[in-house]
Order: sequence, then structure tokens, then C-alpha cells
Amino acid sequence: MEGSAGLALLGRRPVNAALAAVSGFGATGHLIDGIDGTDNFDFLLSGVPNLVGIQDPIPYLPDYHAESDTFDRVNQREERITLAVSSVVLWAFADSADRLPRQSRPEVEKLLRDTKLDQQMKAFGQWEDFDAGRRGLFQ
Repeated sequence: MEGSAGLALLGRRPVNAALAAVSGFGATGHLIDGIDGTDNFDFLLSGVPNLVGIQDPIPYLPDYHAESDTFDRVNQREERITLAVSSVVLWAFADSADRLPRQSRPEVEKLLRDTKLDQQMKAFGQWEDFDAGRRGLFQ
């Protein structure tokens, strides 16, 4: 699990502690890069810290959200590892005294700019809605 959009501003301690338990699977690194196009992208825009698992794009991208993306094409070994890593990380977060607080709009905007995700959003016509407050829910 290499992607950790939204975690740089909060500190890495809870993520590092959670990943330490699954280091044998090679899930030890995490980046602050924000990633557009993920299913949790709008959670990021709303200040909810999120992790994005990074996988080998070669076997994945040709079938991404396509009719050919069927269960029989799933790499069963990788799926079991992902399940184990996700379960341990979620348990560690739930059991930890270190909580990942929701980020404020200024913190999210800083993350978007620092990681150049604002440029991707502008290219895809998404920035205007975020900038105007029509995308990203804040309290």
C-alpha cells in the first residue's frame, strides 16, 4: 500500500505503526500523493484521510472498469495479500489512540496544491467545482 493521500499533514505515526505489522508483505511505503480517479477521491476532497493501494498497472489497466474486468481475471494471491494487509491496517487504526482527524478545507487545498493534484483537477474540469465549494463537504 503505497498511496496515502491526505496523511502528510496529519503525521505518519498511525500509518507507520499499522503497516509495521504487515511489513512481510512489502506493504511498508506510503506517499503523500493525491490520486484523482479513485473511488475515494471525493472523501479526500471532503477532508477524510485515505489510503490508496498501488498495484502493478500492466495487468490491471487494460481491464480497468471494462466488461473484461471479471472475477476470473483477479490475481488470487494478490487479492489474499490485499485482504490481509487491509484487515490488519483497519484493525490497527480502530485500536489506536492516534486518530486520523478530518482535515480542514485549507489543509485539503494545501495538499492538492503540494501534490499537484490541483493541476490534474484543472485539466479534468474538476477544480472549479472544488474552488467554488460545490465539491468537497466541510463542516
